[in-house]
Amino acid sequence: MEFFLTEILARLVGAFMAFDCVHMIWAGLRDGKIRAFQTSFLNIWPNWEIDRQEWPVMFWIQIGIQAFFFFPCLLIAILGWNLPRL
Repeated sequence: MEFFLTEILARLVGAFMAFDCVHMIWAGLRDGKIRAFQTSFLNIWPNWEIDRQEWPVMFWIQIGIQAFFFFPCLLIAILGWNLPRL
């Protein structure tokens, strides 16, 4: 039997991360600037803002990264951590 609080926590974290990804995509498309994706959890590196006019390829790569991470987060938010077996 799966632990119920783990499912709740996974769904909350998945929903928060999905919302954050959508918010970054929406703000990036609206403002023409997006923060660069960072792999570290510590904020030791400065946040880089990528402008659509200055670096268009890097801008769309960052939009693609955020869109790529949105779908697994949404899947976890809807179905939970332990996916049903078929």
